[in-house]
Amino acid sequence: MERWAGKTAVVTGASAGIGAAACVRLAAAGLRVAGLARRPQLVEAQVKGTGSIVARACDVSQPDEVAAAFAWVDAQLGGVDILVVVYNTY
Repeated sequence: MERWAGKTAVVTGASAGIGAAACVRLAAAGLRVAGLARRPQLVEAQVKGTGSIVARACDVSQPDEVAAAFAWVDAQLGGVDILVVVYNTY
């Protein structure tokens, strides 16, 4: 994971479960993580490493929201190096 330190990861489903865990692990490894979730207020994590997590509202079933979220990541974080897609159908 060292080679990814300082890079940017986007994780969907970041407010709970596997998505939340992926955010924490990636940030702990030194990545900047954009956590996308329908409930971004729930994307809260104690990062134990040199990385960071920022939350962004996004419902991945809505193409316009996905496009807006990735435009935001590009503008704010300089693009995407890693994409982790966690999608629940509940």
